[in-house]
Amino acid sequence: YSDGPRAKVKCYGADDVREGVAIMWKEGVDVSITGNSTNPTRFQHPVAGTYKKERVLAGKPYFSVASGGGTGRTLHPDNMAAGPASYGMTDTMGRMHSDAQFAGSSSVPAHVEMMGFLGIGNNPMVGCTVACAVDVAQALSK
Repeated sequence: YSDGPRAKVKCYGADDVREGVAIMWKEGVDVSITGNSTNPTRFQHPVAGTYKKERVLAGKPYFSVASGGGTGRTLHPDNMAAGPASYGMTDTMGRMHSDAQFAGSSSVPAHVEMMGFLGIGNNPMVGCTVACAVDVAQALSK
């Protein structure tokens, strides 16, 4: 809801893996950061994994970054349904498709410190990565 540069940002929702993959094909995604929710009702990792396989088979580039690792331990509402089964699930699923992976659990004390100190959200690595990517894109467009 903006008239500025943010008005160009597209926001999609999907109800299943195939729909998510179709959205990524529509947009020609070649780099993605997969979310770190480990609730089994979520499907970010299966979407990224399926899309990666299809891109590889089509001979097209795709760099997949998996965020997370241990987020189930934070027990926030999104992950409560997964319970103990979510421990390490992000890590496991991410390793199945990612070219790069990092832990981003807000339960890690150092990350909690960074959240307050740097003000970069509940996942410092994603916050830093996105901030750097935006700065690089802006610098290259000048």
